Amino acid sequence: MGRTTALTHVAWILAQRGRKVVAVDLDLEAPGLSTAFHLQPKPRYGIVDYFYERSYLPEGLEPSISVAEIFGEVRIPNATGRLFVVPAGFLSLDYITKVDDLRATTIIDSGESLWSIFSQEIQEHLKPDILLVDSRTGINQWGAFSLLQAADEVIVFLFPNEQNQQGIDSLLQSLQVLKNISINFVFTPVPDITDSGMAKVRKIWKSLSANIKSIHEHSDENDGSNEDETNETETDTDTSDSQSDISEPLVVPYLPPIALAENYPVPALVDYYTKIANLIDEEADDLKRKTVLSSMDSRWEIIESLQFPEVNAADQNQNLSLLFQRTTDFSRFLDDTTCLIRGRKGTGKTALYWLLLKHEPVAKKLASGRLDSKRCFSAHGRFCESRPSRDEFRVIHRELQKKDGSWEAFWRGYLFLRSYHEQYFSVPHKGKDKEKFSDLKQIIDALPPNRWQSEHTQALIQLSTESSLQLKVKDAIDIIDEKAKNSSQIIWFLYDDLDEDFPEEGEVRHKALTGLFQFVQSCDARRLTAIRFKIFLREDIWNRLNFDNKSHFNGRDIFLQWTRIDFLRLALRQAIQSEKFKNLVDRFSPIESIDQANEETVERALELLWGSRRRSGNNPSC
Repeated sequence: MGRTTALTHVAWILAQRGRKVVAVDLDLEAPGLSTAFHLQPKPRYGIVDYFYERSYLPEGLEPSISVAEIFGEVRIPNATGRLFVVPAGFLSLDYITKVDDLRATTIIDSGESLWSIFSQEIQEHLKPDILLVDSRTGINQWGAFSLLQAADEVIVFLFPNEQNQQGIDSLLQSLQVLKNISINFVFTPVPDITDSGMAKVRKIWKSLSANIKSIHEHSDENDGSNEDETNETETDTDTSDSQSDISEPLVVPYLPPIALAENYPVPALVDYYTKIANLIDEEADDLKRKTVLSSMDSRWEIIESLQFPEVNAADQNQNLSLLFQRTTDFSRFLDDTTCLIRGRKGTGKTALYWLLLKHEPVAKKLASGRLDSKRCFSAHGRFCESRPSRDEFRVIHRELQKKDGSWEAFWRGYLFLRSYHEQYFSVPHKGKDKEKFSDLKQIIDALPPNRWQSEHTQALIQLSTESSLQLKVKDAIDIIDEKAKNSSQIIWFLYDDLDEDFPEEGEVRHKALTGLFQFVQSCDARRLTAIRFKIFLREDIWNRLNFDNKSHFNGRDIFLQWTRIDFLRLALRQAIQSEKFKNLVDRFSPIESIDQANEETVERALELLWGSRRRSGNNPSC
């Protein structure tokens, strides 16, 4: 029926629109979703392995396969959203045996179903906007499982003939419990889309829609509710609601390019699946395209008026409106679950760090409200002049080894000191907490108020190595988290210059960074949801790191890279600093927002500057 093909195209469309999508392959007997996409990274396990381990795990043991190890990401160029895929598994005799032994109705020791555990963990780990589930055909076992436990909306695919209509009618009778779920139909592949062929499709569609309405009305009459409740239910389950106000049936014709394609999606045919995506997400992109002036007489005069000043992200005096280009990664960066920002040198990591700390009004404008409840502190980096240097970190490393301390405890103590410096934590002045934190207060009060000195280094070593102080620092961070929650805030702690300030020799950098990521994991384990991290790290350093549970950061990282549209937007942003060119753009190709304009719109504006005929090739003179 082309169900998996449709799901790949719909997922691609939704990610293009800015949605975070997780696609799950529950067609366990004929898995194919993961092969349609190129996953990065390719997961070690699938959902079958995840379910199987939890079905047969002895009581008291923790599962070894985490939710972070069963999905991969699909990198979609220029998409403002993200797409993750959870494969069923990887075909082998072991896979077949596991599928045969699994039961969708399994309830584990905690009293939860397999799906409820997965749904909860994927929500906590990725916080997706949409889960798309590729269910197997029919309602037996995993087909029914998908519909009954996973679905808010059901999209049924069928070929427009009498046999399929009878089968769907039987299915609807079996699923009367789904009266509050929206059910829609997609007819595919339709070989005849002429008037006569479509008349047959409409006849079947109207019959199925009437069947749904009849089932809902019958269910309402027998649910034992009072009259007021019945009237409310009838309104909620009206046929127009269950069919999402569709005036015409959804049809995908027989498409030879789809049938013969080796990879999905097929970009030229995406429009056939847009209406399905609109059922799920009605916020379609409706950017207006403007007509471009084909020629002008004063282009050279405009060129002479242009100025392209040198820019440097580390220079605090830079005009950030000229320096900062919001790439397609920016929306992902703003996600609270994104804690690792990777990239090669010069891809914008430090620019993001300075944007949030020094240019807050600009950052909030670019974020369109997504930073309104956030507070950003420099946990480490040049924004705070009082911080340890390379020499201090060498000393700290030796002392941690000598006194059996840990870098995880160091980062916890360091965050505590930074919170105190930002006046976000104050030692209680009365009650039991005053006595409890008295030794912490004594350490803090003894620190010099200005630049980093030896007293700061010794205090950090003390907080990182003395067990009683380590426990109190944990409690203090819990208080910081609680304070943020009570204020409806989320605190972002930003870490930059980790490659510069940590020496590579003697494994100082490796040990320190491993401890930092272990600290992040421990905060997640303690469910400190109001404390979030943004760690800016060079890609080559991240690749060389090797520590347990590194997969915990799968899907919570972004790899910064510039695309063609990013360079075009930056060129336009700098070019319109010329008043003459800006007036020309406003007259013939107005753009409301450079960051939201698509590539075609930006190119049309720039054509006013460089014309519509441009040479390309390997010739250096071009």
